[in-house]
Amino acid sequence: MTSEKESSPSKAASPACSIHSLYWDNVDPRLVEAQRNVYAKLGYPVTQHHLHGKDHGLWIEEVLNAADDQEVVIISDIDCIPLSAAAVERAVDSALAGKVFGCAQSANHLDSSFVYAGPMFLAVTGGTWRALCTPSMRSSGHFDVAGQLTYKALKSGMEVDLVYPTEVGVPKWLLGQEGVFGAFTVYANNYLHLFESRNNSLIENFVDLARDICADMAADYRKYVIRANQDSHEVYALKRQKETRFFKRLKKWFKR
Repeated sequence: MTSEKESSPSKAASPACSIHSLYWDNVDPRLVEAQRNVYAKLGYPVTQHHLHGKDHGLWIEEVLNAADDQEVVIISDIDCIPLSAAAVERAVDSALAGKVFGCAQSANHLDSSFVYAGPMFLAVTGGTWRALCTPSMRSSGHFDVAGQLTYKALKSGMEVDLVYPTEVGVPKWLLGQEGVFGAFTVYANNYLHLFESRNNSLIENFVDLARDICADMAADYRKYVIRANQDSHEVYALKRQKETRFFKRLKKWFKR
Protein backbone atom coordinates (compact mmCIF):
# COMPACT_ATOMS: atom_id res chain seq x y z
CA MET A 1 0.00 0.00 0.00
CA THR A 2 1.30 3.43 -0.91
CA SER A 3 -0.12 6.70 0.29
CA GLU A 4 0.91 10.06 1.66
CA LYS A 5 -0.81 12.20 4.25
CA GLU A 6 0.06 15.79 4.98
CA SER A 7 -1.06 17.82 7.95
CA SER A 8 -2.70 21.16 7.23
CA PRO A 9 -0.22 23.92 6.34
CA SER A 10 -0.09 27.13 8.34
CA LYS A 11 1.59 30.52 8.26
CA ALA A 12 4.50 29.22 10.38
CA ALA A 13 5.41 26.57 7.83
CA SER A 14 8.39 27.59 5.72
CA PRO A 15 8.52 26.81 1.98
CA ALA A 16 12.27 26.16 2.50
CA CYS A 17 11.50 23.31 4.88
CA SER A 18 9.82 19.97 4.30
CA ILE A 19 9.21 17.34 6.99
CA HIS A 20 8.89 13.67 6.11
CA SER A 21 7.98 10.53 8.03
CA LEU A 22 7.83 6.89 6.88
CA TYR A 23 5.61 4.17 8.30
CA TRP A 24 4.59 0.59 7.50
CA ASP A 25 1.32 -1.30 7.92
CA ASN A 26 2.36 -2.54 11.38
CA VAL A 27 2.51 0.95 12.91
CA ASP A 28 -0.25 1.77 15.37
CA PRO A 29 -2.54 4.35 13.70
CA ARG A 30 -2.66 6.28 16.98
CA LEU A 31 1.01 7.19 16.48
CA VAL A 32 0.37 8.39 12.94
CA GLU A 33 -2.53 10.59 14.01
CA ALA A 34 -0.75 11.95 17.09
CA GLN A 35 2.36 12.93 15.13
CA ARG A 36 0.33 14.57 12.38
CA ASN A 37 -1.68 16.57 14.93
CA VAL A 38 1.39 17.80 16.80
CA TYR A 39 3.15 19.04 13.67
CA ALA A 40 -0.04 20.75 12.53
CA LYS A 41 -0.45 22.41 15.92
CA LEU A 42 3.14 23.70 15.82
CA GLY A 43 2.59 25.10 12.33
CA TYR A 44 4.85 22.73 10.42
CA PRO A 45 3.03 20.29 8.11
CA VAL A 46 4.49 16.78 7.92
CA THR A 47 4.20 14.47 4.93
CA GLN A 48 3.66 10.95 6.22
CA HIS A 49 4.67 8.33 3.65
CA HIS A 50 2.75 5.07 4.03
CA LEU A 51 5.06 2.73 2.13
CA HIS A 52 4.87 -0.76 3.57
CA GLY A 53 8.12 -2.70 3.26
CA LYS A 54 10.08 0.31 1.99
CA ASP A 55 13.70 0.30 3.14
CA HIS A 56 14.15 3.19 5.55
CA GLY A 57 17.58 4.26 4.31
CA LEU A 58 16.65 4.02 0.64
CA TRP A 59 13.54 6.11 1.29
CA ILE A 60 15.64 8.82 2.99
CA GLU A 61 17.95 8.91 -0.03
CA GLU A 62 14.99 9.37 -2.36
CA VAL A 63 13.58 12.22 -0.26
CA LEU A 64 16.95 14.00 -0.15
CA ASN A 65 17.60 13.51 -3.85
CA ALA A 66 14.29 15.24 -4.62
CA ALA A 67 15.12 18.27 -2.46
CA ASP A 68 16.40 21.59 -3.81
CA ASP A 69 19.81 22.78 -2.64
CA GLN A 70 18.36 25.41 -0.27
CA GLU A 71 15.54 23.21 1.00
CA VAL A 72 15.81 21.92 4.55
CA VAL A 73 14.68 18.31 4.76
CA ILE A 74 13.67 17.02 8.18
CA ILE A 75 13.38 13.27 8.58
CA SER A 76 11.19 12.36 11.54
CA ASP A 77 10.43 8.83 12.71
CA ILE A 78 6.72 8.18 13.01
CA ASP A 79 7.16 7.80 16.78
CA CYS A 80 9.10 11.05 17.18
CA ILE A 81 7.72 14.56 17.75
CA PRO A 82 9.13 17.99 18.52
CA LEU A 83 7.73 19.40 21.76
CA SER A 84 7.68 22.99 20.53
CA ALA A 85 7.86 25.06 17.36
CA ALA A 86 11.25 26.30 18.60
CA ALA A 87 12.56 22.74 18.29
CA VAL A 88 11.78 22.70 14.57
CA GLU A 89 13.14 26.21 14.12
CA ARG A 90 16.44 25.22 15.74
CA ALA A 91 16.83 22.32 13.34
CA VAL A 92 15.99 24.48 10.32
CA ASP A 93 18.44 27.21 11.34
CA SER A 94 21.20 24.67 11.90
CA ALA A 95 20.66 23.02 8.53
CA LEU A 96 20.53 26.37 6.72
CA ALA A 97 23.91 27.16 8.30
CA GLY A 98 25.32 24.15 6.44
CA LYS A 99 25.34 21.75 9.37
CA VAL A 100 23.98 18.23 9.79
CA PHE A 101 21.50 18.45 12.66
CA GLY A 102 20.04 15.55 14.60
CA CYS A 103 19.26 13.76 17.84
CA ALA A 104 22.33 11.85 19.03
CA GLN A 105 22.24 8.09 18.50
CA SER A 106 24.66 5.17 18.48
CA ALA A 107 24.25 1.69 17.02
CA ASN A 108 25.06 -0.57 19.97
CA HIS A 109 25.03 -3.68 17.78
CA LEU A 110 27.82 -2.15 15.65
CA ASP A 111 29.82 0.43 17.61
CA SER A 112 28.35 2.23 20.62
CA SER A 113 31.25 4.71 20.62
CA PHE A 114 30.25 6.23 17.26
CA VAL A 115 27.62 8.88 17.93
CA TYR A 116 25.75 10.24 14.91
CA ALA A 117 22.73 12.28 13.91
CA GLY A 118 19.95 9.72 14.07
CA PRO A 119 17.13 9.61 11.52
CA MET A 120 14.49 9.87 14.24
CA PHE A 121 14.87 13.65 13.88
CA LEU A 122 17.45 14.65 11.29
CA ALA A 123 17.78 17.92 9.37
CA VAL A 124 19.99 18.71 6.38
CA THR A 125 19.66 20.73 3.18
CA GLY A 126 19.65 19.16 -0.25
CA GLY A 127 22.80 21.14 -1.02
CA THR A 128 24.67 19.81 2.01
CA TRP A 129 23.60 16.30 1.09
CA ARG A 130 25.04 16.69 -2.40
CA ALA A 131 28.18 18.46 -1.14
CA LEU A 132 28.92 15.28 0.81
CA CYS A 133 28.55 13.25 -2.41
CA THR A 134 25.20 11.75 -1.39
CA PRO A 135 26.44 9.16 1.12
CA SER A 136 24.41 5.99 1.49
CA MET A 137 21.74 6.27 4.18
CA ARG A 138 21.16 2.52 4.25
CA SER A 139 22.27 0.22 7.05
CA SER A 140 25.40 -1.86 6.51
CA GLY A 141 27.98 -3.82 8.43
CA HIS A 142 29.63 -0.53 9.43
CA PHE A 143 26.75 1.91 9.88
CA ASP A 144 23.12 1.86 10.90
CA VAL A 145 20.57 3.92 8.95
CA ALA A 146 21.91 7.47 8.30
CA GLY A 147 25.15 6.83 10.20
CA GLN A 148 27.35 7.36 7.18
CA LEU A 149 26.02 10.91 6.74
CA THR A 150 27.62 11.98 10.03
CA TYR A 151 30.78 10.04 9.25
CA LYS A 152 31.19 11.77 5.88
CA ALA A 153 30.42 15.19 7.39
CA LEU A 154 33.04 14.78 10.11
CA LYS A 155 35.61 13.52 7.61
CA SER A 156 35.04 16.58 5.42
CA GLY A 157 35.25 19.03 8.32
CA MET A 158 31.55 19.85 8.22
CA GLU A 159 29.89 20.57 11.56
CA VAL A 160 27.49 18.01 13.00
CA ASP A 161 25.04 19.64 15.41
CA LEU A 162 23.86 16.99 17.87
CA VAL A 163 21.30 17.28 20.67
CA TYR A 164 21.59 14.85 23.58
CA PRO A 165 19.15 13.14 25.96
CA THR A 166 17.92 15.14 28.93
CA GLU A 167 15.37 12.55 30.12
CA VAL A 168 15.23 8.79 29.49
CA GLY A 169 12.15 6.82 30.47
CA VAL A 170 13.66 3.34 30.10
CA PRO A 171 17.49 3.42 29.77
CA LYS A 172 18.73 0.66 27.46
CA TRP A 173 21.68 1.58 25.25
CA LEU A 174 25.03 3.31 25.52
CA LEU A 175 25.52 6.64 23.78
CA GLY A 176 29.27 6.77 23.34
CA GLN A 177 30.79 8.47 26.39
CA GLU A 178 27.74 10.72 26.77
CA GLY A 179 25.47 8.48 28.82
CA VAL A 180 22.53 6.33 27.72
CA PHE A 181 19.30 6.45 25.76
CA GLY A 182 16.32 4.16 25.49
CA ALA A 183 12.54 3.95 25.25
CA PHE A 184 10.76 7.30 25.65
CA THR A 185 13.84 9.50 25.38
CA VAL A 186 13.58 13.30 25.42
CA TYR A 187 16.42 15.20 23.74
CA ALA A 188 17.40 18.75 24.75
CA ASN A 189 14.01 19.08 26.49
CA ASN A 190 12.50 19.50 23.02
CA TYR A 191 12.36 16.26 21.02
CA LEU A 192 10.68 13.01 22.05
CA HIS A 193 11.44 9.63 20.52
CA LEU A 194 9.48 6.58 21.60
CA PHE A 195 11.87 3.98 20.11
CA GLU A 196 9.60 1.03 21.00
CA SER A 197 6.59 1.82 18.86
CA ARG A 198 4.81 -1.51 19.50
CA ASN A 199 4.73 -1.10 23.28
CA ASN A 200 1.12 -0.23 24.11
CA SER A 201 1.80 1.58 27.39
CA LEU A 202 4.45 3.73 25.72
CA ILE A 203 2.09 4.48 22.84
CA GLU A 204 -0.50 5.69 25.33
CA ASN A 205 2.07 8.00 26.92
CA PHE A 206 3.01 9.33 23.48
CA VAL A 207 -0.62 9.95 22.54
CA ASP A 208 -1.41 11.65 25.87
CA LEU A 209 1.59 13.97 25.59
CA ALA A 210 0.66 14.80 21.99
CA ARG A 211 -2.86 15.60 23.15
CA ASP A 212 -1.47 17.98 25.78
CA ILE A 213 0.58 19.82 23.15
CA CYS A 214 -2.39 20.11 20.82
CA ALA A 215 -4.64 21.35 23.62
CA ASP A 216 -2.31 24.28 24.33
CA MET A 217 -1.56 22.83 27.74
CA ALA A 218 1.87 23.24 29.33
CA ALA A 219 3.34 20.02 27.98
CA ASP A 220 4.80 18.51 31.15
CA TYR A 221 6.66 15.70 29.41
CA ARG A 222 8.42 14.66 32.63
CA LYS A 223 5.28 13.09 34.07
CA TYR A 224 5.06 10.89 30.98
CA VAL A 225 8.74 9.97 31.25
CA ILE A 226 8.12 8.92 34.86
CA ARG A 227 5.01 7.00 33.86
CA ALA A 228 6.95 5.18 31.11
CA ASN A 229 9.60 4.22 33.66
CA GLN A 230 7.02 2.96 36.15
CA ASP A 231 5.16 0.97 33.51
CA SER A 232 8.44 -0.65 32.45
CA HIS A 233 9.22 -1.71 36.03
CA GLU A 234 5.74 -3.17 36.45
CA VAL A 235 6.04 -5.19 33.23
CA TYR A 236 9.50 -6.44 34.27
CA ALA A 237 8.26 -7.39 37.76
CA LEU A 238 5.31 -9.31 36.29
CA LYS A 239 7.61 -11.14 33.88
CA ARG A 240 9.98 -12.12 36.69
CA GLN A 241 7.05 -13.27 38.80
CA LYS A 242 5.83 -15.54 36.02
CA GLU A 243 9.33 -16.93 35.47
CA THR A 244 9.73 -17.64 39.20
CA ARG A 245 6.42 -19.50 39.31
CA PHE A 246 7.40 -21.52 36.24
CA PHE A 247 10.75 -22.58 37.69
CA LYS A 248 9.16 -23.48 41.02
CA ARG A 249 6.69 -25.76 39.23
CA LEU A 250 9.52 -27.25 37.18
CA LYS A 251 11.55 -27.91 40.32
CA LYS A 252 8.60 -29.68 41.96
CA TRP A 253 8.08 -31.77 38.87
CA PHE A 254 11.73 -32.97 38.89
CA LYS A 255 11.43 -33.92 42.58
CA ARG A 256 8.64 -36.37 41.83
